[in-house]
Amino acid sequence: MTVQDKIQNEVEVQFYKNNCRGLALLATGSGKSKIFINILNKERKRWLLVVPTQKLRDRNWKEEFDKWNSLEVYNKYLTICCYKSLCKENLSSYDGVCLDEVHHITENNVKHLTLNKTIKILALTATLPRDLNKQNILFNKLKCKILFNLPLKEAIRLKIVAPLNIYIHNLNLSTEKNILVSYKDKVTGENKTFYQSEQDKYNYINSRLSKMLSEGKIPGKFDYLNRARFLFESETKVKYARKLLERFHEKKVLVFSQSIPQIENILKEVFHSKTNDKYYNLFVKNKIYHLGVVESLNEGENIDNLDIGLIVQFNSNELALMQRIGRIIRKRKDHIADIHILVFKNTIDEVWANDILAEYKDLITYIN
Repeated sequence: MTVQDKIQNEVEVQFYKNNCRGLALLATGSGKSKIFINILNKERKRWLLVVPTQKLRDRNWKEEFDKWNSLEVYNKYLTICCYKSLCKENLSSYDGVCLDEVHHITENNVKHLTLNKTIKILALTATLPRDLNKQNILFNKLKCKILFNLPLKEAIRLKIVAPLNIYIHNLNLSTEKNILVSYKDKVTGENKTFYQSEQDKYNYINSRLSKMLSEGKIPGKFDYLNRARFLFESETKVKYARKLLERFHEKKVLVFSQSIPQIENILKEVFHSKTNDKYYNLFVKNKIYHLGVVESLNEGENIDNLDIGLIVQFNSNELALMQRIGRIIRKRKDHIADIHILVFKNTIDEVWANDILAEYKDLITYIN
């Protein structure tokens, strides 16, 4: 029995000890889905599986059951829905509910589930949500305790997932004045233009936020989003990412961005909310070696033979970054997961990186 098997068995034991309610908090790639498949094989009663995306609902989970020779129970005992439609489900039809990627819970989508005191609940995630309200729902309202906690670094130490190298590419905002700005003169009413650099524009946006805070005002969500969007569409990162991909031309690389315009400026082979599955399918079949995504493959997706994750842009969401890393660290013979992250020095980019990756400092190499 492998270490991974032992952990999965321990989760199952603790699940039944805790009146069939609990959270498996296991690093991506450590086999969370197998735990649920094992339980459903044992129970052979109707269960509802709740997932965040249609791809997980219609394709990925079925592939997981097929992988473990469990299509019979999949077809006979399982119903799958997305979190958006969970509130419409009649829970009396099910013996249990599995909440995959449980960080997607909200007050609204699990309201009727919190009122059901008898249904079994198995929650799965790689990273505990920082949102205290979600923690309250999970632990207090749904009565799910942590059945097993396996952080990413521990999964690496136990060799459950591949060894990990994180490369932080420290970049400077461009000082070339090539961004056209148009405005109307408040005095003359004339339309005027001027050019500014990435550094100028970031300084302007950031200074406005600093001024609001110094005056005791609370910046709105749009004010912070405006700063983030500027970084999300930086031409400097586009150019740098293209050069990196030239170096990685023989490697299978998943490229992550926060912006559709940015990812489409980096490469043409992209998969996101406004595309079809053409390039995704070619990538999965190893017909192409680079694929650009925005949030389409952040979670729940197992793609074979990935070599590198290139994270052109991320945000303050720790879970999203860990999920992206999780795409690359699936264990296979001789595989070392290389994650390259582009970070603008002296910006909010750097703050986010330092915060989220604080416990992974020993795995980080900085490239200036």
